[in-house]
Amino acid sequence: MIMPLVVDASEGGITEEVSQGAGSAPTLKGNSLCHASESTCFPDDLFPVCDLPLADAGLAAVGERSSPTCRVVASGSDPSCFPAGLGLTNASCSQSNDCAAGHECIGAGSCQHYCCGGTPSCEVNEFCDVQPTAQDPTIVVPVCMPEVPCLLFQDEFCPASQQCSVVREDGSTSCVNVGAAQDGDSCDAVHCARGLVCLGAQGAKQCAPLCYTALPNACTDTAKPGRKCIATLPLFHDKSIGVCQ
Repeated sequence: MIMPLVVDASEGGITEEVSQGAGSAPTLKGNSLCHASESTCFPDDLFPVCDLPLADAGLAAVGERSSPTCRVVASGSDPSCFPAGLGLTNASCSQSNDCAAGHECIGAGSCQHYCCGGTPSCEVNEFCDVQPTAQDPTIVVPVCMPEVPCLLFQDEFCPASQQCSVVREDGSTSCVNVGAAQDGDSCDAVHCARGLVCLGAQGAKQCAPLCYTALPNACTDTAKPGRKCIATLPLFHDKSIGVCQ
């Protein structure tokens, strides 16, 4: 059975991860990359509840910047409040503080809206993806990225470093970065290798091979023998294409 699709970030909205060690860790909400909890600010918020004394001190230091914002700072660390810039979606930036509240400076330098809460945090024709921040590429965050419509198995219409993948629960497709995660590997914080899609519930996503349902041996040579190629709506609009499961 195909699990709910979550591609490269938190597709299914805000969920909670409860620590098994009693009192040893906070209950996280949303994508684990954000490490947000009920006791922290939430990066998606355009008007975050931040520590006002800290925020006021930061704003005074930078002068004419807008209200404070909540940002992801490092893997496993709580998000924190910082001065916000003015850059909205797709605005050029060189560092995090160039972007407005709710946004992060990613990749080669563009502001994109956080989606720690999943694709519901994104606009129509966007999907929640994971991207390195421009300021520190070792910090990977979930942000809303524009859909670049494509056809599965026709990667030649995407940039050389990308492939066509299913990116939303309604079966929408887009060109996405090709990563190194292999069949069966976790893809909560990384992209899958070519020919694989990222499927599953938040916190348990895995890469799985795309396949043609008409080929009886489509899944024979995969990492997990014995699977069949199955296509189900709404994830796969074309019944000839599915995923090995």
